[in-house]
Amino acid sequence: MAGSRTIGAGIAIVAALVTFACSKAGGTLDARDKDTTVTLKTQGNDCVIDSKEAEIRVGKGGKVKWKITSSCTVAQIVVIGNFREKEDTDVTNCKPGVLEDDHWPFRVEDQSIKYMYVPAGGSETIELKDAKNNSTTARIEWYDVCAGGKKYDPKLIVDP
Repeated sequence: MAGSRTIGAGIAIVAALVTFACSKAGGTLDARDKDTTVTLKTQGNDCVIDSKEAEIRVGKGGKVKWKITSSCTVAQIVVIGNFREKEDTDVTNCKPGVLEDDHWPFRVEDQSIKYMYVPAGGSETIELKDAKNNSTTARIEWYDVCAGGKKYDPKLIVDP
């Protein structure tokens, strides 16, 4: 009986150590965070966005990581930007090189990393941190994903 308690205690200690090590090494995902994928493909002579989520939900203070994977035959610059309250927009290019106004829902300095060079046949990641929401209700922002001269308008929801 004493031997089984010792084994049980040993298992509990090992489980606690593994959990601690994973949390320190980034092995666990914060519940506020969101990982998502954008896939690019060749269509005719163009590289277009083939798949993406229409809606992304993240918690206040969380981060969104877009993994961009391309099967296109030429490199692409992918931009995440033009955050706004309404879906409709006359902006066609994700506001490259422009500081975004009060609608930017992440750390202000992350505006410098909303661009990513994705090599032909390769993949890269854009990670924006510290999602902002100063309300007691969900913050809804539409935004653009731009690649190959085309754009797609998904929705970001930041929970309080």
